Amino acid sequence: MNKMSKKLTRLFSVLLMLAVVFAGSVPAKAADYTPTVPDAKIYGYIDPIEVEPGQTVDVKLPVRVSSYTIKNPVIKIDFSGTPFELVSDIKLSRDDMKEATNLTMLSIAKVTYLEFQVKVSEAARKGTYDGTDHKGIPVSFVTTDSFNNYITVDLEQPSPFAFKVTKEKAFPTFVITKTDVPDMVKPEDSFMVGIKFQNKGELEADEVSVILEKLTDAGFMPDSYFNEVKVGDIASGKSGSADFALRAGMGLTTAVQQVNAHISFKVDGKTYEEELPVYIQTAGKDDEKQVMIGAVRLMSASMPKVIADGDNFTVNLTYKNTSDENVSDVVVQIDGYDTAGFIPDFFYNKVELGNLKSGKSKNASFKFKAPDEIVSGSKPLTLKVTYTTATGSTLSDTVTIYADVKSKTAAPTTSGMPKLLVMDYSTGVEKLMAGSEFDFTFRVKNTHSSAKAENIKVTVSSSADNTFSIIQGSASFLIESLAGGEEKECTIPLRVKGDVATGGYDINIEFDYEYAGLDEKKNVTSLSNKITETLKIPVYSNDRPMVNNIQVGTWEQPKSNESTTMSFEFYNMGKSPLYNVTATVEGDFTTNGAMLMIGNVESGTGQTWEMDVTPTMGGTCSGTLIISYEDGNGNPSTYEMPFSADVQDMGGAIIDDGGMIDDGNMGFEDGNMGFEDGMMPEEGAKKGLPLWAWIAIGVGAAAVVAAVVVIVVKVRKKKKGDLDFDEDD
Repeated sequence: MNKMSKKLTRLFSVLLMLAVVFAGSVPAKAADYTPTVPDAKIYGYIDPIEVEPGQTVDVKLPVRVSSYTIKNPVIKIDFSGTPFELVSDIKLSRDDMKEATNLTMLSIAKVTYLEFQVKVSEAARKGTYDGTDHKGIPVSFVTTDSFNNYITVDLEQPSPFAFKVTKEKAFPTFVITKTDVPDMVKPEDSFMVGIKFQNKGELEADEVSVILEKLTDAGFMPDSYFNEVKVGDIASGKSGSADFALRAGMGLTTAVQQVNAHISFKVDGKTYEEELPVYIQTAGKDDEKQVMIGAVRLMSASMPKVIADGDNFTVNLTYKNTSDENVSDVVVQIDGYDTAGFIPDFFYNKVELGNLKSGKSKNASFKFKAPDEIVSGSKPLTLKVTYTTATGSTLSDTVTIYADVKSKTAAPTTSGMPKLLVMDYSTGVEKLMAGSEFDFTFRVKNTHSSAKAENIKVTVSSSADNTFSIIQGSASFLIESLAGGEEKECTIPLRVKGDVATGGYDINIEFDYEYAGLDEKKNVTSLSNKITETLKIPVYSNDRPMVNNIQVGTWEQPKSNESTTMSFEFYNMGKSPLYNVTATVEGDFTTNGAMLMIGNVESGTGQTWEMDVTPTMGGTCSGTLIISYEDGNGNPSTYEMPFSADVQDMGGAIIDDGGMIDDGNMGFEDGNMGFEDGMMPEEGAKKGLPLWAWIAIGVGAAAVVAAVVVIVVKVRKKKKGDLDFDEDD
């Protein structure tokens, strides 16, 4: 091998060795490294920020990062579940910078401030808000790591970022300031109930709505498909009103009935509820003492919605003199507070109101305290008013109201029981007839603010006589769940029994459902409840009045302008009684403005009736017998039957020549006695000739006719005599 070859060989070996060395020193791929991720912590100790409801505060939160810079972050603060709202952009600042507008990153080992504004809700309650498990209100940064991958960095909070609400505004609470109800409600009365109520709290109540509850217990039913009044927003100290149309049932008794005005409203988007009692005086169907000389009635009663251990509370009552007479010595007392466990703040349990003029109202207040560890439950309180009437009689009235007590120290038995209520219903037709089929639609609402009802079995049933029946399938169906405040519309096809009488019939809607509650050991468990709503559905049967054998003039032919007797047979062939039946006549007859009072006619009954009528003309007179009546629901109807009668015209004549009776046409074919059409005596009299002239003309015409008759008779006799003579020949 020559020298040149050796040199080349050595050079190649060196290059090969260098290649091996450099190959081993090539940097590793980026995928083989872990990216650097920034972290962030609150710097130092920070106290909870003290705020008040409705306040807007400036917040400056110190943050320090390490490991890696937080670049161009998107900063998020989670205020969900709190009464706070972020109302500004979040800016970054440092002590060594004058403005926060241009800073776009949080540098390593430097304290950076997050600056922003927070609005406190008007409805914020007192307390400290420091996030879940007291770890602070969550703050996060969406940024990038060292490989420019997007990541989310949560702010570590050795000292929690928190707010402390030091005050709170009084929550909305309502009191009834005025009620407008009838002085007395009797069976089957339709009437209005009006209430005016005031928000005594410091917060505004939003989306206020009112429904009346316990109507069935009191013997009432809604007189319309809707039993909910949407009032709108009610600010602090302002009032709202609601009017309801009701109908009293047939089985009403003499008592002071209580219904509840269920008020639902929202504060800060959450739904709350309150119930206020309304009292209505009722009288039984056979009660003759419906009108009293003096009648002092409880118009409103208010107390806290819930009473807890150690609470001081007041019961406010308003009484009104609803009679036309002044009363005196009005005394109001309250009993049953000792049994309920309340301690009175007075020596005597009576309040003297003195004199009370007609139509005027006065207030009475009683203060109590609930002792510590009071037993939970519904506590009855008896209210009694005594007064003296203008005649010196002493009368009294007693009403029972209930206080809802929930002890703080006692273990709760439930976490809140949802209540299901039928809000309105429809039959889909204006008039529901016996024997017809219809779609029964109703809207059910869970009136609880938060508790959820689940596995709701709905069963629709009828009264004992099975007035309503299911057309096909089952009378029960399932609703999976209804959240607090949620509504659902349900429809089921039904058939009305064919032989029912006109009236209102009960239809029952049963709800059997489950809900989450707490047992005595405060363990979450599944509880159940069953309630039934009863509605009154008006049903109409086909009215079948029938009239037969109408006769005018019983023993002789009726005469024009002379009173005579008209008889007819009237029967009720329908399934329902007919009420307040009357009869009258129209057409060519008059009744001198009077009508025949028939009264009530039971199903399947009837008889012959007579009434006096007067024909207004001669000849064939036409009339209409009109029967008026009311059905079982109080709706008026009429039934008409036409009739006619031959009436003798007292201006005509009857001629008897021993066998020939004129038919009233006086020998003239057209019956006009020789007068031209349209020139009868009555019509002529209307055109100007006096009545005596027509009478003279009529007498003369009668004489002419008589003479003609005599001549005709003589001629006939003469001819007959001639014929006899010829035969003799």
